[in-house]
Amino acid sequence: MKNKIANVKISKRLILISASVVAAAVILSIVLLSTKNKDAAEVFAPDDDPPVITTTAPATQTPPKEEEIHEGTLSPLTGLYVDDDIAQKRPVAIMINNFQAALPQYGISRASIVYECLAEGGITRLMCVMNDYEGITQLGPVRSARDYYAQMAQNHPGSIYIHYGKSPQAQALMQKYAIKHIDGISYLDTIMFWRDSDRVKKGLYEHSAFTSGERIDEGLSLEDLDLTTDDMAPSFDFYEKDTTPVGERAGNLKISYSYYIKPEFKYDEETKEYLRFQFGEKHTDALYDDVQLSFKNVIIIETSIKDIPKDPELRIEVEVTGEHRGYYFTNGVYKEITYKKADVNSVPKYYDKDGGELKVNPGKTFISYVSSLKSVTIEN
Repeated sequence: MKNKIANVKISKRLILISASVVAAAVILSIVLLSTKNKDAAEVFAPDDDPPVITTTAPATQTPPKEEEIHEGTLSPLTGLYVDDDIAQKRPVAIMINNFQAALPQYGISRASIVYECLAEGGITRLMCVMNDYEGITQLGPVRSARDYYAQMAQNHPGSIYIHYGKSPQAQALMQKYAIKHIDGISYLDTIMFWRDSDRVKKGLYEHSAFTSGERIDEGLSLEDLDLTTDDMAPSFDFYEKDTTPVGERAGNLKISYSYYIKPEFKYDEETKEYLRFQFGEKHTDALYDDVQLSFKNVIIIETSIKDIPKDPELRIEVEVTGEHRGYYFTNGVYKEITYKKADVNSVPKYYDKDGGELKVNPGKTFISYVSSLKSVTIEN
């Protein structure tokens, strides 16, 4: 019994001692915490600036630039993106009458590239190169071939030269170099062409032949010519996007072909294109509500142009091959260039003054062959 009472007393003492130890530990923790907070309050007093902590920021990373995505395929004629079926369509090079009495013209604003050069008598003719001609209901008036225009058509591999009639020189050249062409004076006359009855009544028979996109395709098919081709090569070394090259200011330009025709190109700052004028008026397309012809690029080539001796029709000869000086106009500036065409069937190359291959802006192009660059007046 005494031992049991003694054990109980000992247990109580142990409990009291343990409680005392715990209480002391709690009191000590409270004291230490109070001291720490006091020190912190003294170190970070409201009137003092907080300490500056320096950290190393992670290196800045520039996200990869997203590539611009375009739908379609680059056109070999304009350097612009077009539907795949248009890019693969065989181009045609069509002779267009540019005599003042033959106006208005129809469908020509759809051309990707337009050529102009003198013909006999001081007049000029146009050659419209295009492969996006679907839906053109009237195109012309169409005129006869000349040998130098046939050579220009060969600047665009796979193209078909379309004309109504031909000079003896053109016939000989096209036969010699196997140039693919379609002549309206053939079994294709009423299939590919028709005569405008109003013009015929007015005595303008030679200015009355027209064709259309649908009739062109029909004629090509009858001649066993594929409507698509893999032979095409880019007409120029195109910039990837619109670029203003280093050059001299060229707001407007005027070409004096002869006493009869002196067309002008006036630069439009808003559209960044050259608007064409001739015979003192806007040069327009009657098929599309008289829209004015406009071009991103204008190229002028100086070459030899002279009369053919004793030719009964006073025809001329124009040197298309070889190396020649010229000008390139775009975005309101111009620069001197060199044009080189190795032979009749080759694609010309264009070079800048330093000898590098000329870069050309994507868009429509007008190309003029003149006897002298002095016939070109440039206005700032």
